[in-house]
Amino acid sequence: MSNLERPWGANPGDVVEADHTSVRDELRRRVGLLAPAWHANAACRGTDTALFFPTTGQSSKQALEICGGCDVRQRCLDEALADPDLDHGVRGAMSAQARKARRRLLAKGRAS
Repeated sequence: MSNLERPWGANPGDVVEADHTSVRDELRRRVGLLAPAWHANAACRGTDTALFFPTTGQSSKQALEICGGCDVRQRCLDEALADPDLDHGVRGAMSAQARKARRRLLAKGRAS
């Protein structure tokens, strides 16, 4: 099998455990290339994303505070409200539950 047939160009015996930090950094870089330009101005940029995805029993207060002072909060919220698949985490200074309720209100307003 030639290197062209191997996705990573390596011999299977030559593969070593990946440096998780460099893999994570490369993934962030690639995702950043796909992100809208306004993401560069987000107050959450560089913040641990786990803060915006609290688990049961964890507070979202700190994430909401960061979002509340963000220059692009409205664009973030508009994007989150437009996509019902964004049904988790804090976005645009609103929890997933608050966004779901807002979507219902917006849908009622359009139906009237």
